[in-house]
Amino acid sequence: MPQKELVLKLCARERILLTATKLFYSRGIRSTGIDLIIAESGVAKMTFYRHFPSKQSLILEYLRSSQCFWLDRFTEDLEKKSKDPKKRLLAAFDILEDWCKNKNFDGCALIKSAGENLERGAEEIQLAIEEKTKIADLFARIAREAGLRKADQIGDQWLLLFDGAIVRCQLDRTAKWARVAKGVAEQILSRLD
Repeated sequence: MPQKELVLKLCARERILLTATKLFYSRGIRSTGIDLIIAESGVAKMTFYRHFPSKQSLILEYLRSSQCFWLDRFTEDLEKKSKDPKKRLLAAFDILEDWCKNKNFDGCALIKSAGENLERGAEEIQLAIEEKTKIADLFARIAREAGLRKADQIGDQWLLLFDGAIVRCQLDRTAKWARVAKGVAEQILSRLD
Protein backbone atom coordinates (compact mmCIF):
# COMPACT_ATOMS: atom_id res chain seq x y z
CA MET A 1 0.00 0.00 0.00
CA PRO A 2 1.50 3.39 -0.97
CA GLN A 3 2.53 5.70 1.90
CA LYS A 4 -0.16 8.31 1.11
CA GLU A 5 -2.97 5.70 1.22
CA LEU A 6 -1.63 4.27 4.48
CA VAL A 7 -1.56 7.72 6.08
CA LEU A 8 -5.16 8.43 5.06
CA LYS A 9 -6.39 5.21 6.74
CA LEU A 10 -4.97 6.22 10.13
CA CYS A 11 -6.94 8.30 12.63
CA ALA A 12 -6.41 12.06 12.41
CA ARG A 13 -4.04 12.25 15.39
CA GLU A 14 -1.89 9.42 14.04
CA ARG A 15 -1.84 10.99 10.57
CA ILE A 16 -0.71 14.31 11.99
CA LEU A 17 2.02 12.68 14.07
CA LEU A 18 3.22 10.43 11.24
CA THR A 19 3.32 13.36 8.82
CA ALA A 20 5.11 15.60 11.35
CA THR A 21 7.62 12.83 12.05
CA LYS A 22 8.49 12.52 8.38
CA LEU A 23 8.70 16.28 7.80
CA PHE A 24 10.45 17.22 11.06
CA TYR A 25 13.07 14.51 10.55
CA SER A 26 13.78 15.27 6.90
CA ARG A 27 13.32 19.07 6.81
CA GLY A 28 13.90 20.14 10.39
CA ILE A 29 11.49 21.25 13.07
CA ARG A 30 11.77 25.01 12.72
CA SER A 31 11.55 24.98 8.93
CA THR A 32 8.41 22.82 8.89
CA GLY A 33 5.27 24.87 9.32
CA ILE A 34 1.91 23.83 10.69
CA ASP A 35 0.20 24.57 7.36
CA LEU A 36 2.43 22.07 5.57
CA ILE A 37 1.74 19.40 8.20
CA ILE A 38 -2.00 20.04 7.93
CA ALA A 39 -1.90 19.86 4.12
CA GLU A 40 0.27 16.72 4.02
CA SER A 41 -1.75 14.90 6.68
CA GLY A 42 -5.08 15.76 5.06
CA VAL A 43 -6.74 17.09 8.20
CA ALA A 44 -8.63 20.31 8.81
CA LYS A 45 -6.96 23.08 10.79
CA MET A 46 -9.51 22.67 13.61
CA THR A 47 -8.78 18.95 13.75
CA PHE A 48 -5.08 19.64 14.01
CA TYR A 49 -5.54 22.06 16.91
CA ARG A 50 -7.97 19.72 18.67
CA HIS A 51 -5.21 17.11 18.86
CA PHE A 52 -2.23 19.45 19.23
CA PRO A 53 -3.00 22.87 20.76
CA SER A 54 0.35 24.23 19.56
CA LYS A 55 3.30 23.36 17.37
CA GLN A 56 5.30 22.95 20.57
CA SER A 57 2.98 20.21 21.82
CA LEU A 58 3.39 18.41 18.48
CA ILE A 59 7.19 18.79 18.61
CA LEU A 60 7.36 17.25 22.07
CA GLU A 61 5.05 14.38 21.10
CA TYR A 62 7.15 13.77 17.97
CA LEU A 63 10.37 13.64 19.99
CA ARG A 64 8.90 11.41 22.72
CA SER A 65 7.27 8.95 20.33
CA SER A 66 10.25 8.80 17.98
CA GLN A 67 12.67 8.20 20.82
CA CYS A 68 10.45 5.66 22.56
CA PHE A 69 10.10 3.67 19.32
CA TRP A 70 13.82 3.93 18.59
CA LEU A 71 14.96 2.94 22.11
CA ASP A 72 12.61 -0.06 22.24
CA ARG A 73 13.81 -1.25 18.85
CA PHE A 74 17.47 -0.59 19.69
CA THR A 75 17.18 -2.55 22.96
CA GLU A 76 15.54 -5.48 21.14
CA ASP A 77 18.22 -5.44 18.43
CA LEU A 78 20.96 -5.48 21.08
CA GLU A 79 19.37 -8.48 22.80
CA LYS A 80 19.19 -10.33 19.48
CA LYS A 81 22.86 -9.68 18.69
CA SER A 82 24.29 -11.59 21.63
CA LYS A 83 23.61 -12.91 25.09
CA ASP A 84 27.16 -11.92 26.06
CA PRO A 85 26.97 -8.40 27.55
CA LYS A 86 30.43 -7.32 26.33
CA LYS A 87 29.51 -8.34 22.80
CA ARG A 88 26.22 -6.42 23.17
CA LEU A 89 28.14 -3.28 24.14
CA LEU A 90 30.13 -3.56 20.91
CA ALA A 91 27.08 -4.61 18.88
CA ALA A 92 25.59 -1.17 19.58
CA PHE A 93 27.99 0.21 16.99
CA ASP A 94 27.12 -2.52 14.46
CA ILE A 95 23.45 -1.55 14.82
CA LEU A 96 24.43 2.10 14.42
CA GLU A 97 26.42 1.27 11.29
CA ASP A 98 23.40 -0.45 9.75
CA TRP A 99 21.23 2.53 10.71
CA CYS A 100 23.70 4.97 9.13
CA LYS A 101 23.69 2.97 5.89
CA ASN A 102 19.93 3.37 5.54
CA LYS A 103 19.08 5.81 2.74
CA ASN A 104 16.62 7.60 5.06
CA PHE A 105 19.21 8.15 7.78
CA ASP A 106 19.48 11.81 8.74
CA GLY A 107 20.89 11.68 12.24
CA CYS A 108 19.28 11.61 15.66
CA ALA A 109 16.00 13.50 16.05
CA LEU A 110 16.97 14.55 19.58
CA ILE A 111 20.38 15.90 18.57
CA LYS A 112 18.88 17.70 15.60
CA SER A 113 16.13 19.22 17.73
CA ALA A 114 18.60 20.38 20.38
CA GLY A 115 20.73 21.90 17.61
CA GLU A 116 17.76 23.95 16.43
CA ASN A 117 17.21 25.35 19.93
CA LEU A 118 19.28 28.15 21.34
CA GLU A 119 17.39 28.42 24.61
CA ARG A 120 19.07 26.51 27.43
CA GLY A 121 15.84 25.77 29.26
CA ALA A 122 13.87 24.76 26.17
CA GLU A 123 11.63 21.75 26.66
CA GLU A 124 13.19 20.03 23.65
CA ILE A 125 16.64 20.24 25.22
CA GLN A 126 15.38 18.95 28.57
CA LEU A 127 13.64 16.09 26.78
CA ALA A 128 16.82 15.30 24.82
CA ILE A 129 18.85 15.21 28.05
CA GLU A 130 16.33 12.87 29.68
CA GLU A 131 16.23 10.54 26.68
CA LYS A 132 20.00 10.49 26.22
CA THR A 133 20.31 9.62 29.92
CA LYS A 134 18.10 6.58 29.27
CA ILE A 135 20.52 5.44 26.56
CA ALA A 136 23.54 5.93 28.85
CA ASP A 137 21.64 3.98 31.53
CA LEU A 138 21.03 1.15 29.05
CA PHE A 139 24.75 0.98 28.27
CA ALA A 140 25.58 1.11 32.01
CA ARG A 141 23.14 -1.73 32.72
CA ILE A 142 24.81 -3.88 30.07
CA ALA A 143 28.24 -3.00 31.51
CA ARG A 144 27.02 -4.13 34.96
CA GLU A 145 25.76 -7.39 33.42
CA ALA A 146 29.27 -7.83 32.00
CA GLY A 147 30.70 -7.41 35.50
CA LEU A 148 32.58 -4.26 34.56
CA ARG A 149 33.56 -1.82 37.29
CA LYS A 150 32.47 1.81 36.94
CA ALA A 151 29.47 0.79 34.82
CA ASP A 152 27.93 4.27 34.98
CA GLN A 153 31.13 5.79 33.63
CA ILE A 154 31.17 3.21 30.81
CA GLY A 155 27.54 4.08 30.02
CA ASP A 156 28.49 7.75 29.66
CA GLN A 157 31.53 6.89 27.52
CA TRP A 158 29.44 4.67 25.24
CA LEU A 159 26.83 7.39 24.83
CA LEU A 160 29.53 9.92 23.94
CA LEU A 161 31.03 7.56 21.34
CA PHE A 162 27.59 6.66 20.02
CA ASP A 163 26.33 10.23 19.67
CA GLY A 164 29.63 11.42 18.23
CA ALA A 165 29.46 8.70 15.60
CA ILE A 166 25.84 9.62 14.79
CA VAL A 167 26.77 13.25 14.18
CA ARG A 168 29.77 12.38 12.00
CA CYS A 169 27.76 9.80 10.02
CA GLN A 170 25.11 12.45 9.42
CA LEU A 171 27.63 15.09 8.37
CA ASP A 172 29.72 12.85 6.12
CA ARG A 173 26.90 10.61 4.89
CA THR A 174 29.05 7.58 5.61
CA ALA A 175 28.78 4.77 8.17
CA LYS A 176 32.56 4.84 8.64
CA TRP A 177 32.25 6.65 11.97
CA ALA A 178 30.23 3.85 13.55
CA ARG A 179 33.18 1.53 12.81
CA VAL A 180 35.66 4.08 14.16
CA ALA A 181 33.63 4.42 17.37
CA LYS A 182 33.49 0.63 17.69
CA GLY A 183 37.28 0.51 17.43
CA VAL A 184 37.59 2.99 20.29
CA ALA A 185 35.06 0.99 22.31
CA GLU A 186 37.09 -2.19 21.74
CA GLN A 187 40.19 -0.41 23.06
CA ILE A 188 38.30 0.69 26.17
CA LEU A 189 37.03 -2.84 26.81
CA SER A 190 40.49 -4.37 26.31
CA ARG A 191 41.89 -2.10 29.03
CA LEU A 192 39.15 -3.14 31.42
CA ASP A 193 39.90 -6.87 31.19
